[in-house]
Amino acid sequence: ILVVEDEQQVRTLIVRLLEKRGYRVLQAENGRQALEVIQDALPELSLVITDLVMPEMGGAALVREIGKVRSDLPCLCMTGYSQEEVASMDGMHSTSIIEKPFSPAIFLERVQSILNERANSSS
Repeated sequence: ILVVEDEQQVRTLIVRLLEKRGYRVLQAENGRQALEVIQDALPELSLVITDLVMPEMGGAALVREIGKVRSDLPCLCMTGYSQEEVASMDGMHSTSIIEKPFSPAIFLERVQSILNERANSSS
């Protein structure tokens, strides 16, 4: 799983949550850095979790770029925007959204649900 978040404390918290659940986690500070990580780890990645608003390259642009190289890679966007606002952004209509603030339990449940969907659709 790749976690893309510009706020260090938030990124660290999410990475720890996922690692405690046994996931192997990579991290990036922004969309540009994430694209570099994705190039190196592409076959092994099963999910990208990204903030929507970040410097250099935000989550919406990152999701569009990921779609060009690996359209089957699911993305979960963390945002303070509503589902409707995000759905109206270009290229974001099929992206999973989790609205901030969220509890660790809800977050982990959402991640597991996305990974289960992916496993079921590829079998």
